[in-house]
Amino acid sequence: DDTDKNGEAPLHWAAYNGYPDAVRVLLEYPAIGKGPSEVSVHRCQSRGRYGWTALHNAAYQGHVEVSRLLLSYGATIDDTDDNGDTPLQLAEREGHLDVVRILVEYG
Repeated sequence: DDTDKNGEAPLHWAAYNGYPDAVRVLLEYPAIGKGPSEVSVHRCQSRGRYGWTALHNAAYQGHVEVSRLLLSYGATIDDTDDNGDTPLQLAEREGHLDVVRILVEYG
């Protein structure tokens, strides 16, 4: 997967900006020689700036649909960033209670 100078992949940007259709396409489009499930789990676990996964980005911004979608494709709620924060902690800190509920549901 290509990344920008900060290590952000297209999935990170789609999650941060709350584009569920783009997130879905990026998770379902298989890389050459790999099946969709392998690719989606790898992409969900990839880290960008600050050690954030796509779920960190979505949780921080309060994107409910994107958070749910990422979780359904294998994102995990207990991944910590460079500061030791999980997506749940970011959502809680930013006051995104709908995202907090979803993360607790999946946790």
